[in-house]
Amino acid sequence: MKLITAIVPAILLMAGCANFPGTATTGAEGTDNMTSAAGDETLAEPAKPVTREREVNIGNWRVDCLYEEITLLTQCKAETWGKLLQYLGDEIYRPVPILWVSWMKGEDPDKRTVCVLGHDYPVNAVSFRVDNNQPLQLAAATASGCFIANQALINQLRKGQQLVVSFLRFPWGETKIGFNLHRSNSALDELKKLVAAQ
Repeated sequence: MKLITAIVPAILLMAGCANFPGTATTGAEGTDNMTSAAGDETLAEPAKPVTREREVNIGNWRVDCLYEEITLLTQCKAETWGKLLQYLGDEIYRPVPILWVSWMKGEDPDKRTVCVLGHDYPVNAVSFRVDNNQPLQLAAATASGCFIANQALINQLRKGQQLVVSFLRFPWGETKIGFNLHRSNSALDELKKLVAAQ
């Protein structure tokens, strides 16, 4: 389980879905000189520069674009924190839920990747439900935390009050996490503007 927990976030990082929270810095960073035991300076270890192109806070949402000079990728995203509604299991793996709606430069501007991060893996029987709408069910094979959302779900996120995501974690049972969708429409409008500007 611990191996899987370490591997999947690494996969999401490579897929552009695991930069949050708080790892980005503004502008290019300098280098840190390292000193050997003999006191000689060794080669400088370059930092990974990340440029935050723009950041807008809308209620409990943060909307921004990040350009990573190392990967030459730009990711625009609207993100918000959630809370646990139901949880059983090991406290070590207690999730800190994060909801992302994101876009990577070069992708179809009309497509959005929706990610719910912060839970441990593997999980199955994942369900996304906005208010009283029909839930979107994901099979275990697609329960990596991210999927390409159709316009129907995006419209539900825009109009909804709450998103509840539930999933099964062996052997503990069901976990439910909730996200307040207040001002989500404004946040997704801002995301659309940032994407159009890329």
